[in-house]
Amino acid sequence: MKKLEICVQTEHWLDATNPEESIRFIKECGFESLDYNINQCYNDTFDKEHLTSMFERSLEELYAYYKPLKEAANKYGITFSLFHGVFPMYYAGEDARNEHLIEVTEKMFAVAEYLECKYVVVHPWSGPDLHKEEEKEVNLKLYRRLIPAAKKYGVTICLENLFKHYDLDCFSAACSNAEELCLYIDTLNAEADEELFGVCFDVGHAHVTTENIYQYLTTVGKRLKTLHIHDNNGLSDSHMIPYTQMDRTGRRLSINWEHFIRGLKEIEYEGALSFETFRAVDMLPEEIQKDGLRFIAAIGRYFRRRISLSSEYGE
Repeated sequence: MKKLEICVQTEHWLDATNPEESIRFIKECGFESLDYNINQCYNDTFDKEHLTSMFERSLEELYAYYKPLKEAANKYGITFSLFHGVFPMYYAGEDARNEHLIEVTEKMFAVAEYLECKYVVVHPWSGPDLHKEEEKEVNLKLYRRLIPAAKKYGVTICLENLFKHYDLDCFSAACSNAEELCLYIDTLNAEADEELFGVCFDVGHAHVTTENIYQYLTTVGKRLKTLHIHDNNGLSDSHMIPYTQMDRTGRRLSINWEHFIRGLKEIEYEGALSFETFRAVDMLPEEIQKDGLRFIAAIGRYFRRRISLSSEYGE
């Protein structure tokens, strides 16, 4: 896998009925790898009444379903950098549904191995503000349940910094704080007796919870395995393109992207530069969406040149 691959999420452009045309399209837009929204496959087929989905299929049937996607990716030299797992992963008081989500996630790990994807994002649960210990207990129990499957299928489980919102306001949630996230990762890796857990840092989430992006990155350090890159105005999780949002004064960029670049450079980050900017692309007229995606890929190449510690990239 190439270092600092330019990556984009599959939501809203990947046509499961025609994966070859979809992969060819995203290759032409300048991307090299994918953040596969396997959560969308689940959501689109989930039957809440019976707790079933397409993941009730056997692994052999799932591999057959994903074979055309794998062949298309191989044909065009596209890799799978990460999977975006089911969200939320826990429902208080709904034991049957929680057990169902564990079983589904284990099968997603198997699909990740089949598609040669190392990292799977499994979001932590955010409990009520006054019950942080309960939140921690629930999350550690959930992740411990997934350790055997992660070992079996050779995947690294990535925890993402989250936020919660009331009405139109955003607030801190599970793993919003870098020290809390590091505590989860270190505790779980010690229990697993190997590095099975890492960080998926979501830039936009950090911004709406007023975290210092540079400090967050340098605190998690080598625990960082992958990214969700997108912009917002600091008030809502709008998933816009970097360098397009202003702060409240309208005089400077909302996110300090120089801090983002410096933080990744200092920790010698080598994972994917994965963009989660689907809402920005959706807002464009269909005939110029390809141009929008090309613009995003160009920003990825700019980030890569700035972050890289060598002259490997002459873009």
